[in-house]
Amino acid sequence: MPVLMAMAPPVLSSFKEVTIDRGVLLFGLIVSVLTGVIFGLTPAFQSSSANPNDSLGDGERGSTAAHNRSRSVLITTEVGLTLVLLIGAGLMIKSFGKLMKVDPGFTPANLLVFDIGLPAGSDDARNLNFYQQVVERISSLPGVARVGAVSRLPFSGGNSGRSFNLLGSEKSYDADIRISTPDYFRTMGIPLCEVAFSPSRTRRTRRAFV
Repeated sequence: MPVLMAMAPPVLSSFKEVTIDRGVLLFGLIVSVLTGVIFGLTPAFQSSSANPNDSLGDGERGSTAAHNRSRSVLITTEVGLTLVLLIGAGLMIKSFGKLMKVDPGFTPANLLVFDIGLPAGSDDARNLNFYQQVVERISSLPGVARVGAVSRLPFSGGNSGRSFNLLGSEKSYDADIRISTPDYFRTMGIPLCEVAFSPSRTRRTRRAFV
């Protein structure tokens, strides 16, 4: 798990919560041991159950043919299962490679992220003053280019939403809401989209945030 977590990209913050389930691990171990025992001892049982009096003539040939058929079935089954596992592993690696190339919508390079939590029920004015001081002090540190704060980071889970209506329309829309400081988009390298709505039609304009 430490090796997998070290390979995970920083944007997958929830990946750090992944753990190995002991029940699943124990089940896999038992199945692996039983599979090895069954496939390993079956030929031995077949050989030991052979009649010594059939070691001559047609009995020997019939026993050998039955033994060869059983062995062929076991080998074919093992090869088939191995092929299925290899195909599954290959598809998983291919999907993981494509996932690593997906643009998350922001620039994670040279980005340091941390959480700050304040006690529940704190005064809003004091909370706002506290966050402003944090941003100002971090901005003054050597090597810091920009500082931004947001109520929820991308891919961090959880949503804060609100419904709204357009002017002149009774149709309701739902929107996810994030509270951020003005420099948050610059810090994260997120392009800002400007959307203009009209009661009769929806007109969208987009401009890059630089």
